[in-house]
Amino acid sequence: MVSDKMSCPHCQKELPENDSAANCPVCGKALLSQLSPTPTTVDSLATKQKISWPFFFAVLLAPVLLTSLTVLIFSNKGEAASMVGLFGGGISGIICGVMLGRRFGKTHGLRIVLGVVFALIMVVVCVAMNSFGCLASGYNLNLH
Repeated sequence: MVSDKMSCPHCQKELPENDSAANCPVCGKALLSQLSPTPTTVDSLATKQKISWPFFFAVLLAPVLLTSLTVLIFSNKGEAASMVGLFGGGISGIICGVMLGRRFGKTHGLRIVLGVVFALIMVVVCVAMNSFGCLASGYNLNLH
């Protein structure tokens, strides 16, 4: 049969019934943190995550600049610029989408959902920006 009585996690002595003291009456060590659950998840998620906006825009625009530089430096290697634009845009879109999801979500689940939705949107936006950056840098698009 399991006993309903609580014992001190430090000295293992039995605590008096309905004892609401913060410290053990025998050893004097704190009981509150050991016996009661701590309210962390709801309170900590209620505060909004801050975004470092300079970092956000640096991540957002870095692939565009890299794509443009690739076109200018490797003028005969259009494939390199396309790959930098595609993969760089994808990675930057995912990072920016996760940052936005963490900023606007109020619960853990909503942050995940918003992170995925924003990431999908930002991937499309970043790849499109990279494509325009590539074309503006002088890349000759040949559809043949």
